[in-house]
Amino acid sequence: MKVFRIVLIVVVLLVLLPLASSAVVEGKSNARSFAADDILVKFKATTDAATERTIHAKHSGSVSHVIPQLGVEVVRIPKGKALEEARAYQSEGC
Repeated sequence: MKVFRIVLIVVVLLVLLPLASSAVVEGKSNARSFAADDILVKFKATTDAATERTIHAKHSGSVSHVIPQLGVEVVRIPKGKALEEARAYQSEGC
């Protein structure tokens, strides 16, 4: 009975080991799956389109695409300015 348990544990480990190692490999490949010069911007529902364009122009941002399910715009920011501009957008009430 004891030998059966040991064999069963070894078999389970051998089956699960490839699954665990593939998860680690996938995790490493996704380690940098963000764009350093993009920020997400969500305007208040009361913000009109003209004001949104003005704020983007003020911060040298350009909308690369929209995620409608979240009501969020992905905004391209000048290189190296993402954190600074994210704070600036936030101070605008976004």
